Amino acid sequence: MRPPSRARRLAAACVCTPLFPRACSIWISRTYLFHRAGDKEVLVKLLELHQQRMNVSDRWGSSGSVRMGSLAATCYGFTGGTCAYASCSSFRMAMCDAGKCMCPHGCAGADGRCYQSPNMVVASSFILTNVKYPKYRMYFKRVTTWGQMGTSSMPSFSFFGADLFDLYRVPGLFDGKALFMIASHKWPSYVLAIRATTGTALSPFGTYSVELKDTSAPWKPEDIMLRVCSMASYGKPNAIMIGSAGAVKTIWAYVHMGSWSVYGSMSSPGDGGGWMPNPPIPYAAIPPC
Repeated sequence: MRPPSRARRLAAACVCTPLFPRACSIWISRTYLFHRAGDKEVLVKLLELHQQRMNVSDRWGSSGSVRMGSLAATCYGFTGGTCAYASCSSFRMAMCDAGKCMCPHGCAGADGRCYQSPNMVVASSFILTNVKYPKYRMYFKRVTTWGQMGTSSMPSFSFFGADLFDLYRVPGLFDGKALFMIASHKWPSYVLAIRATTGTALSPFGTYSVELKDTSAPWKPEDIMLRVCSMASYGKPNAIMIGSAGAVKTIWAYVHMGSWSVYGSMSSPGDGGGWMPNPPIPYAAIPPC
């Protein structure tokens, strides 16, 4: 069997990509006109397949006006998959939109597939004080150079709501574990994320506030979804720990001596990594640590 011609390979690539659908369609049509008779049937089939993809793209809007899925803590539509050179995996149950696998009608789960149900509200409008330093509460620094979360012992009224959090449970499981999103009650588009400090501090990891509504480069689910677990087995029934999704290792949010910023620990952080929600989160709503 002879290898496929360059025209066939290019046409197939054109069909697979979601970018510039109309330009691809014109290219295939012209190739059809000038190609020899033996390739006509192949090119007609390619054109039909591509027209189907173009119709899908039209339902979302033209390639020049992309309609993204939801990017909110209540429902995050980006599954983490990409489709610039291949279709979205059928497992994701997603639709290709501008090179990203998005949930057309549902929300991305912890496992990277689409679910019809939104994220479940576990708790709303609560504060988080540190177990080791109980006078200090975590708060969002929305306007800051690096966006790192901080703690402070200032009176509650001085935060103007920047110390209030909402907790959402995401559908599905990640490596057998439930994941959550922790959002600012005052600024709902901002959520907690644990990531590398990129040389901005002595500690290699930090806990940051990140904005979800970046449609050009949305965050992958594992970068903004967190482990939240109860410290009841440590004798602290009302305390929780907050950590990264943990594809390799869970990084725990904690406060260490000498700084009131919130960092990330690769080992057990002790009481500095314990957080006391007020009002308390129902014990059965989160898994044990």
